[in-house]
Amino acid sequence: MAADGGWGWMVVVGCFMCNFVLFGMNRSMGIIYVLLQERFEASATDTALAASIFLCVRCFGGKVIRPENGSPSATNVVLAIVILGVYVGVIRFAIC
Repeated sequence: MAADGGWGWMVVVGCFMCNFVLFGMNRSMGIIYVLLQERFEASATDTALAASIFLCVRCFGGKVIRPENGSPSATNVVLAIVILGVYVGVIRFAIC
């Protein structure tokens, strides 16, 4: 029996699925771009901003969480970031 009780593989599968979905969304943005532009009748700049923010948050989110990794407050930092992201997402979709 593994030291982690066998849950290590579940973590690997979860990380794989997260990256699979995020990279898939990132790579398919060129296809979705035209649809978003037509659906929201937005300019090219506004439509490209959505993809840029998605990539920026994904890349720099690790820089925010990494210094707290291993401390007892790491859960609180991650929870605060998730809650902030949910509020921003809800407000953004409510405006559209």
